[in-house]
Parts: sequence; structure tokens; C-alpha cells
Amino acid sequence: MLRSILKSPLVRSSPMARGGVAAAFRAPITATTKALTAPPARWQSTAAPVTQNIFREDHQQKQVKKPMTVNTELPDPLAEKRKVRLQFCCFVICVTVGFFMIVNYEKFSSPIIGSTMHFLRRSDKVKEVLGKNIDFTSAFPWISGEFNQVKGKIDISFKIKGDNGKIGVVKLVANRPNKSVPLTIDEWSVTVDDVKYDLIDDDSAELVN
Repeated sequence: MLRSILKSPLVRSSPMARGGVAAAFRAPITATTKALTAPPARWQSTAAPVTQNIFREDHQQKQVKKPMTVNTELPDPLAEKRKVRLQFCCFVICVTVGFFMIVNYEKFSSPIIGSTMHFLRRSDKVKEVLGKNIDFTSAFPWISGEFNQVKGKIDISFKIKGDNGKIGVVKLVANRPNKSVPLTIDEWSVTVDDVKYDLIDDDSAELVN
């Protein structure tokens, strides 16, 4: 009976029957070692796509980089210098425009310009040629010419308008030899349609000092 048991298929297929006792104990240990050293399934599923993406990106970069030939356009070595010069020119233009705007604002806000406009708004001669509501032609008028109150030299001109739509150009020239004496008006006129009207002898309004 023992002989029949040993000859059965189950006993022959067992590890102990194939390799003895050592083989029977070695089989579980080998299976356990493989289970511990094998990477997790999720690592195996994600490692392959990442590796493929890296190889694909490297391959695409190698395809983009073309070899330099005779027909390849070379970079301009003076491009950076031209850019710096352009920026410097823009800076100089902005500073210059800002300087003239500040100087013009000082002229516009001076008491002499305020007194001049006060006289023009009340002058009958100016109202006759320009109409009522005498004012500057714009909110920020440009006053051209020399305007130096410290040295006592004034030679300015600016534009005014009235209700009738005409434009007049006011001319004021005055000077003084020293600070102890008031300004002496040499020319004070308004020109409308190429006709000059003298305002020095206009007694219809008083000049506010």
C-alpha cells in the first residue's frame, strides 16, 4: 500500500518528491524572494509611458535642430546696439518734451498772463473783432517766445478766440532795466485775419498789475 501511495500523481508532482526535502523548502523561499523584489504593479504601469515620453521628446528635439548651412541666416550682431540706441533716443525725446511742457506751464500760470487775459476779456476792441467770451484756443495753450521775469525780458505770443469763431494772435513785448521799476510795454497787439490791432492805447479796460 505504501508503494501505491508513493506512485500516485500527487506525490510525484510535489516538490519533495522531485528534489527531496531541500527542494521542498527552497521553493517557498524563492517564491517569497521574487514577490519582495518585484516592483509594484502601478510602478510598472507608469514607468513605461514616462520612458516613452522622454525618448519621444528627445527625438523631437533632435529633429528640430537643423544643421547650419551656407543659406542659414546668421544673427545680426548689431541688433542689440540698435535696440539700446532706440531706447536712448526715446528717452531723450520724452525728457525734452517734458521739459518744454513744464516751461510752458510756468508761462501759462504766471500773473502776467493772467493780467493779460483779464484785459483782453474786457477790451471793447477785442470784443469787436472776436466777439464775447474771450479765452485761449485750447485747455493747454502753447505760449511761445521768451519769458524771463527775473531779467525783465518778455517777448511772447499766444492764440485766443471768441464767440464769432475767429482766431486772434496776441503779441506782448515788454522789458525793464532793473527790478526797481515796473515793466515797460513796447508792443501789445492782437492780429485777426492779418489785421493788427494795437492794444496799448485801448482805454476800455484797465490792466491789472
